[in-house]
Amino acid sequence: MQQQQQPHPAVQLALDGGAAATAVAHAPSGDRAAACCHATGQVRAWAVSPAGGELEPLHAARVPGGPRVLAWSPAEHGAVLAVGTGAGTLHFLAAGVGGGHGHGGSWSDSGALPCGRGAVTDAAFAPWQLGLLLAASSADGHVYVYEGSPSAAGGASSASAGGRALSWTLHSRFAAAQPTAAAAAAALLPSAAAPSPCGCVAWRGGGGGSAVGLPPLLLAGSGPGRAACVWAYDAAAMAWRRAIALDPPSSSHVAAAAGNDDDDAAAASQQQEYPSTARACAWAPSLGRADELVAVALGGGAGDVALYRLPLVPPADGGGGSGGDGAAGRGGRLWPARLRPVQTLRHAWHGAPLAAWRLQFNATGTALAASVEAEEAEQQRGRRGGGGRHGDDDDDDDDDDDDGVPPPQVWFWMPNLESGVWRAVASVEGGEEGFGGGGEGEEETMLLEEEGQ
Repeated sequence: MQQQQQPHPAVQLALDGGAAATAVAHAPSGDRAAACCHATGQVRAWAVSPAGGELEPLHAARVPGGPRVLAWSPAEHGAVLAVGTGAGTLHFLAAGVGGGHGHGGSWSDSGALPCGRGAVTDAAFAPWQLGLLLAASSADGHVYVYEGSPSAAGGASSASAGGRALSWTLHSRFAAAQPTAAAAAAALLPSAAAPSPCGCVAWRGGGGGSAVGLPPLLLAGSGPGRAACVWAYDAAAMAWRRAIALDPPSSSHVAAAAGNDDDDAAAASQQQEYPSTARACAWAPSLGRADELVAVALGGGAGDVALYRLPLVPPADGGGGSGGDGAAGRGGRLWPARLRPVQTLRHAWHGAPLAAWRLQFNATGTALAASVEAEEAEQQRGRRGGGGRHGDDDDDDDDDDDDGVPPPQVWFWMPNLESGVWRAVASVEGGEEGFGGGGEGEEETMLLEEEGQ
């Protein structure tokens, strides 16, 4: 691993009673407001001073249902914090008059809004140009899009923000985690009645990237046989349609990357390498690039993050419709129907894979942060009754150390300016004292491979 100056946290969010945080979100606005929740049901929001990293409490509430997902709205819509729960509900906490993403004002709760028949797995607000829209992925395999609009009357689905009453309604939904025919034939699903969860969702257009001539686009985790899919909104039909299927790396490619011999590679090529849904995804800000970049953390415990370049081309007529898989409303193809990754990033510790569960690009799309963790650590928390990485891990962290399980880590990746190949440049480790400097290169291994589309 190429070692650079180790990153250090600007602030550390301390929860009541030393409880472990299960979700953290950073507001996209410049004043750097932050929010955090934990399995006890408490959700907290802070204003963060750009100078000195000082925290000022903004709001604290208890949300029923087990809060596990957080997302801030764009600053143009005021201070709205979406909270997704393990009970399959959404809450919208909103600052009142003078609240913004900073100081003052009272906060209100929209109340519990239904969001599928499973736990909320991820949530993301749309770019402000598309309006006040939130996409939430669910363990029932669907993505649900909610829309906030001004409302004169309050109620169970209303929250006050910036002096307005916002009413939240279901805008649209679609089944994202659909297995491929090959995956279904291979009986990768536990049963025909058990849906494959949709583990992640991300919008195109973050960071000020222009979306002129393109319909609203969502990246969502797919079912077995695929890594994820890009979905385009057909305004005329008022429906989401699959535009691009993002395939996982080929099994032979993965076997070769892992250094297996020919016999092992041949055996691996007969198996589906990624039977579970994607765990996390991120869409890099476009900033005028011809090809856009997305990252998908693949399921199955391999610790791989796949990078894809999307050659998005606006329709010739300037419309935003989509008449089918990868096709414009007039039948002309806008983009390839399928893509394979251009590069696979692997996270490992002493040869053991670390699974990525959260991804985020920086504001220019030139760096990627990946939160990674050993599968054993998540399973141990589940056995303790914490429900995996979204559970309450209030046991002594030394238990993990005794079992040889590595601590949670954040890896940072950047592309080489000449070759464009992404490389790991730094990492930090978590523990009882929070996140500190990363280990030396000999303690962390990393595999990089390129694959043509």
